[in-house]
Amino acid sequence: MKKFKTTTNGLPDIPQELIENAKKLDIFLQNSPNNPLNKLKSIYSYLDEYNQFVRTFTKCSSGCSHCCKHDVSITQLEARFIEENYTQLSLVIPKSSSYGNKGSCPFLSNTGTCKIYSHRPLNCRTLHTIDSPKLCATNKSHKLYGAVGGRAGILKYIEMAVKSLNEIDKGTSGDIRDFFPGTPIINPIENTASKIKIFWKKIFS
Repeated sequence: MKKFKTTTNGLPDIPQELIENAKKLDIFLQNSPNNPLNKLKSIYSYLDEYNQFVRTFTKCSSGCSHCCKHDVSITQLEARFIEENYTQLSLVIPKSSSYGNKGSCPFLSNTGTCKIYSHRPLNCRTLHTIDSPKLCATNKSHKLYGAVGGRAGILKYIEMAVKSLNEIDKGTSGDIRDFFPGTPIINPIENTASKIKIFWKKIFS
């Protein structure tokens, strides 16, 4: 069974319940039938729980969207997960990944909120600022947690798990703008956010 550290480099210790649920997640990913989308859903469900802990010491809030105007790297599996939850949305398989993007993510609304928040990819779920969000709009060095600021043991494990699932699914990777160019029309098939939570409870109850 995978072992996880409880410390996060001077930040609050990871609650024991999250450690135990990470172990359950690892067992599920190792032993359940090979359905990459279902396994990705279980990872996202766990991250929803993990982020409740992260919010106790980070400063991100709804409408703060500076991070949505930089590169947003995702796997093809994550792009497929987004596509399958919205009508009139078709992903494009990129031949190469773009870098140095400065325009907004195609799913960023005019009010600075995420149109696909319940289905956002890993890097969006694991990028948090510990100090002022205003610094995210500058080139100044500041404290980040997660995708850029040095992943904790659990988040590093999850990052590798998502990459592994994408390889099993024979997917590529790229910027979210490469998979969904232009301004996609967003129409949710149904409210699946609550279903993701129910999915988690069924597996780990």
